[in-house]
Amino acid sequence: MHGQIEKRYLSPAEAAEYIGTTIGTLRFWRCRGGGPKWVGKKGGLIRYLRNDLDVFVTRGVVDRPAEPRTSKPKAAPRSVDETGKRRRGRPAAEPIPEPAVTRPTDRP
Repeated sequence: MHGQIEKRYLSPAEAAEYIGTTIGTLRFWRCRGGGPKWVGKKGGLIRYLRNDLDVFVTRGVVDRPAEPRTSKPKAAPRSVDETGKRRRGRPAAEPIPEPAVTRPTDRP
């Protein structure tokens, strides 16, 4: 046999090509807990078993929890004023109440 030896484990790039998708899609599926089964090896290497890719393509089977999130959360939405327009910059502080006006009392 002089044919090409098939690898058992595929890199994300090889797996993406094998099932006809992109590396980014595989990454998205891993983060969301979907897509084909994958194996995390020491050093952060991600590998896919060829057999698991075949199963995923034929049945769409998923059996792997999502990776922990490493990205920071999205920023809070900007403030909106009473007219519905976005306010820029820091939110306005509550207005300072004006002091009560006192008149000097009449002294005898």
